[in-house]
Amino acid sequence: MLLVPLPQTETTYLQFSVGNADAALLQDRHVTVVIDTGEDGQTIASYLHRRRQKVELLIITHLHSDHGGGIRALLDEGIPVEVCYLPFAAQTPLIDEEVLPLIDELQQSGTEIRYLSRGDVIPLPSGQLTVLWPLRDRVSSLHDANDVGLVLQAEIAGVTMLLTGDLSASYAPYVTRPADILKAPHHGSKAANTADFIAAVSPQLILQSNRLESRTLHMQQLAGDIPLYPTDSCGTVTIRFLGDGVFEVETMKGP
Repeated sequence: MLLVPLPQTETTYLQFSVGNADAALLQDRHVTVVIDTGEDGQTIASYLHRRRQKVELLIITHLHSDHGGGIRALLDEGIPVEVCYLPFAAQTPLIDEEVLPLIDELQQSGTEIRYLSRGDVIPLPSGQLTVLWPLRDRVSSLHDANDVGLVLQAEIAGVTMLLTGDLSASYAPYVTRPADILKAPHHGSKAANTADFIAAVSPQLILQSNRLESRTLHMQQLAGDIPLYPTDSCGTVTIRFLGDGVFEVETMKGP
């Protein structure tokens, strides 16, 4: 698979095709933001390596290997990471233990580790990322890592994105708000996506990082007339922000 590097002056979001895992990259002018790395990290590490690009901000939504396991590839490729953001309650009992040493290695390589909770804001050249979840007084160490993971509202060049991680439907009311673009929670699973949630967000399009056809069919039913871009059939999805709330979408395979 060949991913053609984008000009650094563009403001773009790429949802990589990494199977039933998550890896995305937001390029906002000179700032590179990686949101999860996938399980083996090869796709995103190769993309960054070809660009000879460092990562200013690495955001790991939660410590499951399908979201953070790819840190190994970033380390092995020698890709510099300035700051790594984690949810404040990242180390719950139900994490994938193999991800923790990778965080330690990042820190030893010079990466600053910071922790986020609701209300924190990360400024970007064309907008900002606002943390909607986790809420400090609503989670505990007994929760599954999916439900203490980061949920972000991205406001980029007048476009709003709701990036939901693997949050389950039980916590959706805490993060539900209108958005132009929705990234379907938990790869489009039935337990995380409901008709009420989709209706409340009312997106212009839905992204889905997956490889299971059953989840695509479920999301197609929920999406109705809303364009759905599942990575299993579309490949990597690129969103270009053109300014003033205008964006365009490009896929590698379709849909």
